Amino acid sequence: FLIMFISANVNAEDIDFDKKDPKLISIESKTDTNKKAYETKISADNKIYAEIKKQLPKEKYQIYRITEKILRANKLGYQNWRIGMIADAENVNAYTTAVNLIQVYSALYDSLYNDEDALAFILSHEISHVILEHQKKSAKTWDRIRYWESEAKASEMKIKYSPYAGFGELTSVSAVNLKLKSLYKKLKEQEYEADKEALTLMARAGYNIDNANNAMEFMDRLGSFEKWRSTHPETYKRIDAINKEAAVLNIDALKKEGIYNIYNSDVMNIKKSSDKKTFIIESQKNNSNAKYVPVSSDKKLMEKGYADYLDDDIVSAESNFKSAFKINNKNYITALYLSYINELQYITTGDEKELKEASDWAKKANKLHPGERNVLKQIQDIKGEENDLELKKQRH
Repeated sequence: FLIMFISANVNAEDIDFDKKDPKLISIESKTDTNKKAYETKISADNKIYAEIKKQLPKEKYQIYRITEKILRANKLGYQNWRIGMIADAENVNAYTTAVNLIQVYSALYDSLYNDEDALAFILSHEISHVILEHQKKSAKTWDRIRYWESEAKASEMKIKYSPYAGFGELTSVSAVNLKLKSLYKKLKEQEYEADKEALTLMARAGYNIDNANNAMEFMDRLGSFEKWRSTHPETYKRIDAINKEAAVLNIDALKKEGIYNIYNSDVMNIKKSSDKKTFIIESQKNNSNAKYVPVSSDKKLMEKGYADYLDDDIVSAESNFKSAFKINNKNYITALYLSYINELQYITTGDEKELKEASDWAKKANKLHPGERNVLKQIQDIKGEENDLELKKQRH
């Protein structure tokens, strides 16, 4: 790494140096799938789809194709999935129950059938509730909500003897309402989580995440239904969260991964359900992935920051790394790359504040992972630059 002092009026592109990169971050991407081989595979798959099409009404077939593509692209064929369509002209909704049932109301389908990206987002959202195990988590939350709602009907002030209130805790109606508010907040957080994961699922399947908000904006025009207000965030807040999540996703890498997964999987066939109302998308027997593991928000931000760093978008890189560290302040790698960035900015601008920040981040990295060789080298480099700066000041 070339160590120098650069005056503030020198442009970064005029400086000859290599960015530090010990390659501690890997942006997950599959090997490019041979285009001709992939087209041959899809051609064979289409013959199977043509036979399946004969077994389903047009509406259910479209839902099947979108869902099946999402499942294959994300290696979710490890279990049977059940799909149902409920005839209802008024209820614009979709939901998931149990661990593998997705129900789509006809009113929702009829409103969005000509926008497959919007449908893909809704189906991905419901699939996300399943793979993120929200049913199990929300069941416990609903048990607590029912308890506290019964307590809210009790007298304004009384002694509570329960595992929730704590033995002998004095609780007022206002305190009960606060507890209820926090519980309903957990349910709303699940909606945010499902929205964010849905973007990843649909991106792997090749759908345009920029159109995800078509579904949300349509729902927003419907107004806020009373029964959704307590468990679902305001639509504009969800749209804002979706846009922020979209900004940190590596779409090209996700698409490449989805193509790879589809190429290496078979068509998921269908079977009529025993209830005669839904149909089954059958699992793939040879699928070894028994559970979906979502990528954490801090890892997404770290990987996006790393991609920005490699692309010389230093401002965006610093912002994404800092956001990642805010979520997970135990990751020394994030702190180390922030030190690299500040050091780079110091070399570019000569701003001593940048050198101090570089030093602070390197020290944080060493505290999180004492003795790590890349961290120790960075601390040594920073000390060298600090010494050079001090000598320069003495000469002047």
